[in-house]
Amino acid sequence: MPEDKATTDDQPTSLIPDSPIKEMLEGEQRHFFEAIIEGINEGVAVYDRDLRYVFVNRFFTESTGLTADQIMGRKASDVFPQLRHESWQELVERALDGETVETGDRKWVLPQLDRPVWIRTTYGPMRSPRGDVVGVLVVARNVTERKRADEAALQLARKEAAHAEAVAAERKIRRLIESIGDPFLAVDPDGKIIYVNEKAADYWSMDRDELMGRRVGDVFPAAKNSEASIHLKKAIEENRRVNFEARSVVTGRWIEISAYPLDGGLSIYFRNIEERKRAEEARQRYERELVAARRQAEEMERLKSSLLANMSHEIRTPLTSILLQAEVLSRDLETAHQEAIGRIVRSTERLGRTLDSVLTFAQLESGMLEPHAESIDLFAEVRQIVDELKPLADSKGLELSVRRLDGQPQPQHIRLDATLIHRIVTNLVANAIKFTESGGVTVCVRQTPSSVTLDVEDTGIGISAPFVDQVFEPFKQQSTGHGRTHEGSGLGLTITKRLIEALDGEIDVESQPGKGSRFTVHLPVQPAEREEAPPGDIGAQSAPVAEPSDQKPLLVVDDNVDICELLELMLAPRTVHTAQSAEEGLKKAANHDYAAILMDISLPRISGVDALHELRNQDRNHSTPVIAMTGHALPGDRQRLLDEGFDAYLAKPFSPTGLDAVLELAEDSEASLSN
Repeated sequence: MPEDKATTDDQPTSLIPDSPIKEMLEGEQRHFFEAIIEGINEGVAVYDRDLRYVFVNRFFTESTGLTADQIMGRKASDVFPQLRHESWQELVERALDGETVETGDRKWVLPQLDRPVWIRTTYGPMRSPRGDVVGVLVVARNVTERKRADEAALQLARKEAAHAEAVAAERKIRRLIESIGDPFLAVDPDGKIIYVNEKAADYWSMDRDELMGRRVGDVFPAAKNSEASIHLKKAIEENRRVNFEARSVVTGRWIEISAYPLDGGLSIYFRNIEERKRAEEARQRYERELVAARRQAEEMERLKSSLLANMSHEIRTPLTSILLQAEVLSRDLETAHQEAIGRIVRSTERLGRTLDSVLTFAQLESGMLEPHAESIDLFAEVRQIVDELKPLADSKGLELSVRRLDGQPQPQHIRLDATLIHRIVTNLVANAIKFTESGGVTVCVRQTPSSVTLDVEDTGIGISAPFVDQVFEPFKQQSTGHGRTHEGSGLGLTITKRLIEALDGEIDVESQPGKGSRFTVHLPVQPAEREEAPPGDIGAQSAPVAEPSDQKPLLVVDDNVDICELLELMLAPRTVHTAQSAEEGLKKAANHDYAAILMDISLPRISGVDALHELRNQDRNHSTPVIAMTGHALPGDRQRLLDEGFDAYLAKPFSPTGLDAVLELAEDSEASLSN
């Protein structure tokens, strides 16, 4: 021990302030007391009540690296600044109150020592012979070696645990690899197999020993320059993962190969995807067949649409000739023959209605009907239809009227398909007239910004209760067979309901046998952005044939010679030029100014639509009204042709009144534009 260290012989008690503890230390038992304290292999110190050191033993000074002179008489918190915390203050106060308390193992870093020490400290009361607490007895146990031993044991335990964990993990990984349902192998940077699972050995029908330590190319020579071999070599060179599909050169089956970098080599998974490939090929084959079937279906739809259009055109064109011929004959025949002409006209019109029903039903069944909304004055449309059917009602002595129930005096334009509305209302009103023998038919219109309601009420024969639920079914009629009382195809109400549904609407029916029926139509609508009259259409209003001799001539373009000649006769004394092809019509339009042009659509070589587009690019007649005069009269045809740029639409067969009305509408439109 260095001489400057505190000993029992040179303990500097002179540094100890007067206190009861000093008296104890200088008493008769001093040497006995010091001998005991110095023999303890723990640091012992005593604070007085002011927490100043009044005693330290040799072990204390050796453990702290301080001399007794550096400690004695000084406050503990000045000697060891790390004691300046509330927990230490609390401990010594508890000791001064007579309690013995102990700290846990604490790490002390002292500048005078070359390494940290671990100390466990006990604080207890220092009592006088009278039992009074005169200071604090501090016992500091140096537990550094034990802590180091504990730490070493802990490190060893951790290493053993890590090793055991690594061994367990390796076993787990091996079990996992072996449990993989796919072949697996690992190769080193030279391509040598360093691990192979049982699945891989079974897949190649080889033992593991035959595979381990050998290069893949040596085991499977056919794979040396294969696509898979090239991918795997590149993965090793670039140290990256790869995933690809290839046909195995060993088994001939499709496999999916996934390879991942592993210590410069690769871990490689092989998956048999033969079934998946077959399924993919089957799916692709199915998709090709589906595409072919869809194209075939689309072609069938196109052919069906073309067939319907051609049927409409081919039947309506001769019907037009019959009606026009009847009109021409009626001008020259005596009154006695007028009834026969009337029968011809009525039969032709009936045939036309039947044609309309059959073709429209076919169009609805095939799903080819698409509504085209336009701005219309609904009440004006309904009133026009009522006017058209007034002669039919008059012939049976029936009252036919239309009423507006929404109190709107001014035209209220909405967006609806005018052609479908015309067809719906016409069917319902004509049906009501057909089944009413006395009384009348009333049409009521109620309109709001978002909906319209149409009521068609009659005083007819009514519908029996069992038949009410069947009234909208195709071909169903209350009176059937050879003894049926009313003509018709049985499609009118079916078509009407389908057309209403195409407009997202509904139709209801109420009926009492012998008293009449009421059909109510509900339709959602949108207000028109601006109130404008819809493009021209065949009209029912009377319009006299224009006769002034100074009018511009009319041009009729139709490949049917009969229609051209009949229109010349009907429109006399107006000058009418005719052309049997689009080329001839365009040539005449380039040399003459016309008041209006009646253009057939189904013309040879150049269609009426293409002829219209060429006409609009000519210097002459580029703004002349052009009327689509056509047998294309299925729902949607009118709007399609108006969208192409025609000024008006006239469906075959048409009446003289309808022809005059649409001509007047077209010529008035031109006059307003000119002004």
